[in-house]
Amino acid sequence: MRERYDVAVKTGGDLFAQTRRAAPDLVLTDSETCRWWIERHTRVRARHPLEILAASLGLEDLRPHSGRA
Repeated sequence: MRERYDVAVKTGGDLFAQTRRAAPDLVLTDSETCRWWIERHTRVRARHPLEILAASLGLEDLRPHSGRA
């Protein structure tokens, strides 16, 4: 299990570092697993592009919920 974690952290390491440096309000990705990893390792909210579309149509509220990154 630890081996998989190490591979995942190494794979996403550059993205995590770039995201922290850029300090965006949020990151878009259509991968659920990528959203989990990005939020965990950068503390930047990650959303699916369809969530942004839904919010633009007034169908979803994207304000952070307590306990979420």
